Amino acid sequence: MYEDYFSIDDILSTQERIRCQLLVDIPKLGFLESSSSSSLNDDKKDEKEGQNISSLTANTKLELPYWMVYSICNCKTRFASLPEVPLIYSRIQRQIFAADASVVDLAKQGPHFYRQGRHLLELNFDEKRQVAITLLQTYQQRFRSIMDSAFHLILSSDHHHHESMKQQTAKFERQEKILLLLGQAAFRDYDRLINNETKQMLPPKIQGMTNDLTKGARIWLPDQDRVWRAVTVDKNYDGKGKLEVISTEGEKEIISIKSDSDLPPLRNPEILIGQKDLTALSYLNEPEVLYNLESRFNKSQIYTKCGIVLVAINPYEVLSIYGNDTIQLYRDQDVQLLEPHIFATAELSYQSMVNFSRNQSIIVSGESGAGKTVSAKYAMRYFANVGGLLEETQIEKKVLASNPIMEAIGNAKTIRNDNSSRFGKYIEIAFLRNHICGASMKTYLLEKS
Repeated sequence: MYEDYFSIDDILSTQERIRCQLLVDIPKLGFLESSSSSSLNDDKKDEKEGQNISSLTANTKLELPYWMVYSICNCKTRFASLPEVPLIYSRIQRQIFAADASVVDLAKQGPHFYRQGRHLLELNFDEKRQVAITLLQTYQQRFRSIMDSAFHLILSSDHHHHESMKQQTAKFERQEKILLLLGQAAFRDYDRLINNETKQMLPPKIQGMTNDLTKGARIWLPDQDRVWRAVTVDKNYDGKGKLEVISTEGEKEIISIKSDSDLPPLRNPEILIGQKDLTALSYLNEPEVLYNLESRFNKSQIYTKCGIVLVAINPYEVLSIYGNDTIQLYRDQDVQLLEPHIFATAELSYQSMVNFSRNQSIIVSGESGAGKTVSAKYAMRYFANVGGLLEETQIEKKVLASNPIMEAIGNAKTIRNDNSSRFGKYIEIAFLRNHICGASMKTYLLEKS
């Protein structure tokens, strides 16, 4: 089911998996809950539906790893005895539970959503690589078990509950694929951390070692007019401080290199030009970032991802990429598979709010004239449309209508922007049953110069 999104064999060793230790009834976990209703009058219906779903899952069990039992059961509240602790757990039990507390907030998020995040990098003990592998393996195994159980429940359910459960499991599947990708990224970060500490297995292209500067190597050189210019190594570099290169125009020159820190950054192959995510580049250095952003901007692709960060370049013109048709392309979709967009960021924030029942934040930052105010406006427009209610659109208009009043007092003309905001805005949008019910705006950091 997940082969297109997650290849466990590509990143994990063949070490034996630490087996899951406990079988738990799915109703106790509560991972199949009745969907929230948009009407206050449907509470009894939701409660009845939840009971029916629980009855369907009564005989379904799910394997859980030992370390997860503590988060679900508060150690001993539901189980009279716990299985024998494996040796690796007894050695590093405190660290595992610390990771569990920071990454796996099962009590609040629900056991079907737990994050394999970069909090794991804070762990510091000898067996951390084995723990990272174990966490990721059980992570993948558990998601497969949940989806398999949900699939069989749909097949065995009667027609009355078929559509409801189908909608529930479809939502779980989409979110869990996203979390699987996050888990894969977390494992790569773990691997990099270990490699950096041991000084082993570091790719030479990341360190810019001299043995990469062979004839034909593609590199970048600083340029006063163009910032960076592309050249090709014409002769193997011997480490003696002189590098012979040839420009794209065919002119040869000799570059002086005083130390290894002055070694020129390498260029990516042509096939990687214009990547939608900067982390996909083989060589992630300053000229490659600038060149990738420029190549996308020249195609009117003003948005580029860098992990969870969205990089936006102000086109200083109106683009036809913010209409209702575009909103529908991102609404209720796996945005990780779509082109970068402010709507994708808004959709991911909205999904997290709905599924985790937690407040979400979008930080919009940048220099004067970067387009921060416009980006915030389009994010609010997306939130106003995902509910599809007239009242929500009116709230968005009320928030936006207050802009001219504040801009008249707090805006000024700058070199890059004739109407630059000289103050910060903190905008809160309140939701009730997944729909906008109100909003507030605060100002701060007013520039006085």
